[in-house]
Amino acid sequence: MEPSLDEVANAAPVVADLPQSVSHNVPEDESDSDNSILFLSSAAPSESWFAAHKYILGALLVVAIVVGALVWLR
Repeated sequence: MEPSLDEVANAAPVVADLPQSVSHNVPEDESDSDNSILFLSSAAPSESWFAAHKYILGALLVVAIVVGALVWLR
């Protein structure tokens, strides 16, 4: 037996009925610092392109040295 739409609508909690302090769960003095973290993290220095790709570049350099040595010794 399924509940009717009226029963479901009456059983569902309504957020607008909650007090202001319960619906946010964040003290007002901390809300500004939480929002500023997003902007501060974007201003942090990011990793350079070379640092992110150093192992790939190292592997390509090793392959180039091996190929160059084979061509030179042949």
